[in-house]
Amino acid sequence: MCKLGENFAKEIKLISDAARSLRILAINARIETAKAESYFSNCAKVISDSMAIQAKLVALLVERYEGNSAILNEVLTRSGFKDIFVTDEKGIVICSVPASLCGKNMYDLSILSKVEAEPHILELPEKDLNDGEMEKTVITLRKDCKGIVQIKSRYRPSEGICTVRSFSVVAEEIGKLARTMEDNIAIVEATLIEVRGVQEKIDVLEKETEEHEGMAEGSADKAEEIFDADDSQADESEETAIPEETVENIDEAYASSEISEVVAPEVKADSAEEPAADRETADTDEDADAELSEEELELKKFKEEFMKMSELEQRRKMIDLKTEYTDKYKTLKNVVDDLNQNARLANLLAIRAKIESAQASNDNGTLDRLLGVHMEIQIKVLKQYVAEQIMTFEEVADMCNFTGIDEVWNTDNTGTVVFCNAPGGIGFQFKNEGQTAPYMAILNNQDLVVTAPQQKRALDGKVMKYLGTGNFSGGILQIGLHADFTGDKASMGFSNVAIDARKIAENVLAASKYISQELTKS
Repeated sequence: MCKLGENFAKEIKLISDAARSLRILAINARIETAKAESYFSNCAKVISDSMAIQAKLVALLVERYEGNSAILNEVLTRSGFKDIFVTDEKGIVICSVPASLCGKNMYDLSILSKVEAEPHILELPEKDLNDGEMEKTVITLRKDCKGIVQIKSRYRPSEGICTVRSFSVVAEEIGKLARTMEDNIAIVEATLIEVRGVQEKIDVLEKETEEHEGMAEGSADKAEEIFDADDSQADESEETAIPEETVENIDEAYASSEISEVVAPEVKADSAEEPAADRETADTDEDADAELSEEELELKKFKEEFMKMSELEQRRKMIDLKTEYTDKYKTLKNVVDDLNQNARLANLLAIRAKIESAQASNDNGTLDRLLGVHMEIQIKVLKQYVAEQIMTFEEVADMCNFTGIDEVWNTDNTGTVVFCNAPGGIGFQFKNEGQTAPYMAILNNQDLVVTAPQQKRALDGKVMKYLGTGNFSGGILQIGLHADFTGDKASMGFSNVAIDARKIAENVLAASKYISQELTKS
């Protein structure tokens, strides 16, 4: 028998390394899950912040129009509000969308006291509308009096949190699979050692038996040769008998000769001293044993004990060994089959991770579009507030600090910035190239609303989302939001896990199939 396992040792190591890689991948998957969960849990906050900006802009607009309800109603309707009202200091609604709320008393002293506290923004608990949508309410204090601005918005929660939970299950399954694979490969390695041990015993006994039988046959042949030789010598002795006269002459010579006394050397009957040859043999055996490994010594001892057994016992022992070998071989084959199943399961988990990655990417797009809707309302209100005035840097900065808008850029009809809240931004030129190119179309169509997905700004590498429309001067009015909540990294993290899991699965499957083939050959 060949030594089982030597021809696929490389594949065993590959699977063992793959199991460790899969365990590390499971840890990475949990990290990506935590990142994604953080992102998608911020979705509601992003909407709240956007609504707060809208409410603050309306507060500025109310101050600008000094409570002219007719104009305010028209502006709020054109801006895209679905549910908003503004009250005076007595709590009476002076303008609203829908208009049916006008004239109603909406004062709630408990709410008013909370809104009066800085930063004059109150977010009420969300309501589940039982149709898959949630209702969010944001209230702020008017800038010119103790009246309030209240906005309600319906939105459908991002399914991203469900995606995160699904991916979390995938991450947990990857971790379990890694542990199972490590256990299986440990069984393979341990069983291989046991199989080899039994195999070596069988090989030794078979060889010893063959040699013993050969020696027995040789001894029989030798004995027969000896018997034949004795017969030949007997015949020769008869043919060469000594004549009688020769015997008489010898006796006479013996009788007449002088015989010297011969004394035999004294022999000690009780001497226990070993012959030198035996001592040398014993010393040689001890030196040889000292050079043997523990396994070789055990094998030698096993062989010696086997040779002391009767022939019947030897036969039984050989049958037991072969039965043990067969059982352990079956165990080995079953565990390798389990590794095949592990590889297929890893492949399925990779597919699931890829699906969750695609879903996370879709959810990110959904949030981006929802954010775009809210930013469009913001810029339309801001357009009415700015009108045709030219604001100083300080005025724009104060407005942004009050409302929460991160950036405001306003250009003339050539695309040259005339005011903004970015230091050194005045005079910046929008061009038909780079990240400002999409917004140049606004110069030819003032009603156009242009937005772009979240992306890194070329200026400083910040992740931003911009939205622009025409202003009342024939130029471009643009607002920007720091979009560091982007979910692209979450979907990319899921995708990377899926790719790595697929590679590991393919490697394990190829290795386990090879081992199965080699076992079948054995």
